Amino acid sequence: MRECGTGGNRMHDDQLKALLTRRAALLLAASTPALLAQTNQPKTAGNTGGRPVVQFEIGCKNHAKTTDFYSKLFGWQIAAPGSLASEIQTGSAQGIPGRITSLGHEPEHYTIFYVDVEDVQATLDKAIEMGAKKLVGPVKIPTGAFAWFADPEGNMVGLLKQAPSGSTELTPAEKQFQAMLTNVTLSGWFTVGDSGETHEDKYIIRSVTKAKDDQWTFDAQIMYGGKNYGAKVTVPVKWAGDAPVLSMAQYMIAGQGVFSARILMYNGMYSGTWGSQEHGGKMFGKIVKNDPSPAP
Repeated sequence: MRECGTGGNRMHDDQLKALLTRRAALLLAASTPALLAQTNQPKTAGNTGGRPVVQFEIGCKNHAKTTDFYSKLFGWQIAAPGSLASEIQTGSAQGIPGRITSLGHEPEHYTIFYVDVEDVQATLDKAIEMGAKKLVGPVKIPTGAFAWFADPEGNMVGLLKQAPSGSTELTPAEKQFQAMLTNVTLSGWFTVGDSGETHEDKYIIRSVTKAKDDQWTFDAQIMYGGKNYGAKVTVPVKWAGDAPVLSMAQYMIAGQGVFSARILMYNGMYSGTWGSQEHGGKMFGKIVKNDPSPAP
């Protein structure tokens, strides 16, 4: 580590570092009860709560390296690099979703969170009046609008307004697909390479929800290698006539690697192919309804 200056009082520097560390610890200890109280505070008619933090974003220059680091460190499931942004699914019922982004220009290294607001422009104007500095936007995107600003201390914060989902009507085939994959287990087998040997395979799907267009969100539990991996993943679903085909391309499963799959589902059965960076094979089996959850 490079030292700043020479001939300084090393004992004084060590004492200062210790003082700063103690201050940080004291501040954290003092703020924890208030944070816990805020988190657990019940909502009442007079306590509607503030605007929620809904997304985080990590900027980087080396997309593949950053994705590999966070997937291994935190067990996050991250879509394989291949575009400017990779969606992060933590696999937990707690917390918020995020993404890893490579803009290809400055700023290349940053961490930012997004606050959901009713009006991006109005909130940005208010922030500027209070001493903030506009950095980006508002920018309209297919899913709404966003903006970035720097607060009076220079911290970067994002504003996000989600486009209304509207009352998208599901087609009869989509309704049937949704019902077919609600509280079910895909119970079957898979093969590896050209071998005819089969291996037991099992996936629990709690629900599927149409996100937009041909994108569907699967709330699932993947059983692989003797371990369970909870996952909420959004993948394309195509149609071969009246049969849905799950079309997953280069999706990263934390701790396992990058996988692709094409799986056709019809009449209570599924069949298709799967592949990873090292090998692939076939997969097939039955779609079995699980027992309904007991009433609380």
